[in-house]
Amino acid sequence: METRNPLTLMAAGLSLLLMVSAHAAEMAHQPMKSAPKPANPCAVQEGVPIDPRQITRPADIPPFSGVERSVLLEEGRMLFEDSSLSGNGMSCYSCHKTDALFKPSFATPYPHPFEMARRRAGVERAMFADEVVQFCLLVPMKGEPLPWDSRELAALTAYVVDVRQREFIAAVRDFSGGMDCPTGEKRPCGTVNPCGMINPCGMKNPCSMKH
Repeated sequence: METRNPLTLMAAGLSLLLMVSAHAAEMAHQPMKSAPKPANPCAVQEGVPIDPRQITRPADIPPFSGVERSVLLEEGRMLFEDSSLSGNGMSCYSCHKTDALFKPSFATPYPHPFEMARRRAGVERAMFADEVVQFCLLVPMKGEPLPWDSRELAALTAYVVDVRQREFIAAVRDFSGGMDCPTGEKRPCGTVNPCGMINPCGMKNPCSMKH
C-alpha cells in the first residue's frame, strides 16, 4: 500500500485552501443581484395609444338615471371593489384604497383636465367623471368600458364623486386648516396631500404631480 509523504499532503491541502479562499474573495467583490422589482399593476404604460372614442361620452347618449341616488351610491361602493370589471384581477380599490392615492387635482370639480387621457388618447379637453372612470376600467384595469347609459357606470361615477371626492376634499381641507384659496373658493389650492403616501398607480407621488 502506497504511503504518501506528509509534506505532499500538507502542500495539497494548502493549495486547496488557497483556491477556496481566492474563490470566496472573488465572490465577495461581485455585486449582489437584487430580485427583480414587481411591475406596478396600476401604472399607465406609455406609448400605447387608445381610441379616444372609448373614453369620451357620445353626445346623444345620456347617463342612466332610473333609480334614486342613494341606491346608485351603494351599488357604486360595491362596484368600486369589484375585480370582475377588470381583465387583470384588479378593482378601482386596488389603486385607490385611501385618499392619499388620488392626485391633488381630484379635489377640483369635474370636468377637469386629465393628464393620463391626454397622453394615452390625445384628449386635450377637460374630462367628466364618468369618462375618467371609463379610462381607468380600460387602461389600468385592462377591462372593457361600460355602456354609456348603463346603471353600473352611473353607480361608479356617483360613488366616486359623492363619496370619494368629497372625502378627499374634506381631508385636504382639514390638513390645510380650512384656508380659502386666493380666489375665495373652498378647495385645497394645491396643498400637500395629508396622507403623504406614494401612489402605486403612478410614477410619482400624487402630492407632487398634477393631472
